[in-house]
Amino acid sequence: MAAFPYDWRLAPMDLERRDMLLSRLRDHIELVVRFHGEKVALFSHSYGGNIVQHFMSWVEAGSGEGWVEKHIAVLGHIGVPLLGVAKSVSALLSGETKDTVGFGGLAVRMGDMMMPRKQRLRVVRSFGCIIVMLPKGGNLVWGSLNGEKDGDALDDCRYQRSSGDIDRNENSSLPHGAFLSISRNGSVEQLDVEAASRLLLDKVPPAVKERIRKQGALRAGVEGFTGQSEEYADAFDTPLPYAPSMRVLCLYGVDNPTERRYFYRDSEDAADSLGTDLTLDTDIDDESRCIGKGISNCNGDATVPLVSLGLMCRKWVHNKRLNPAGIKVTTVEFPHTVTQT
Repeated sequence: MAAFPYDWRLAPMDLERRDMLLSRLRDHIELVVRFHGEKVALFSHSYGGNIVQHFMSWVEAGSGEGWVEKHIAVLGHIGVPLLGVAKSVSALLSGETKDTVGFGGLAVRMGDMMMPRKQRLRVVRSFGCIIVMLPKGGNLVWGSLNGEKDGDALDDCRYQRSSGDIDRNENSSLPHGAFLSISRNGSVEQLDVEAASRLLLDKVPPAVKERIRKQGALRAGVEGFTGQSEEYADAFDTPLPYAPSMRVLCLYGVDNPTERRYFYRDSEDAADSLGTDLTLDTDIDDESRCIGKGISNCNGDATVPLVSLGLMCRKWVHNKRLNPAGIKVTTVEFPHTVTQT
């Protein structure tokens, strides 16, 4: 067994340019196969799986079709955000996520003292991993304001209480596909994920917008942002390699509250070049809608929504375009449980 560490802050092609990560991974796998005479099992966790997805497209393009079939026997994804995470939008938009507001007022103020939100926003926007993990597939995956439940039907508000019972909320007044809810001057505007993406593109500096275009595979319904990227082969649009003997394993947790929608209000900060005129409205709490401190939760593994963890694994089973070789895909879900002591 060999571990392959990497700088998680960077996008895949930035890792290749700076560290030759993809080249070193290819060379290491080739060496192992030659030495042992058998193909490898390649397992990845979380963002590492996004890098592996891009690696397979990169290596097939550079080393010839059939490389994956020749070298990889098993591809194991453990908790991989194949379709991105919701909190990448809030992180890039306002420098806030469940992690920054979830501990209450005192902890938030202490955090802001150590790293003010504007400084935090600068740092977050420099991370290529956040851009790569922007939500993929647009409204087709994350739902629309008209209430239709597409891929996001997997993401109903669902979680386990300490008793072990599952509470499912089916009657929320919040439109199903609402990704952001913004309160301004007494009115509330609901945005689906594509409208939220357009808002994000309007708020970020031009350099960040260009990086999103090249690496984000963002579907925003505007020219240049139609779900394709020059430097990231995302799973929603990029087929698996033709490797009929390879097996894919999708392993992930479920039934743990995971951030999915955000409630914003005008910020006390004046609008500036960082776009910090919006902030999470942490006064909004509604347990019946799985909302806490301005963030609505869905089913997932506490970090990644279920739709991102599992939808592509299901599509690979049935979609010939995305799985041209008919690779066998096995999905195993691990329910979150609370042990009382």
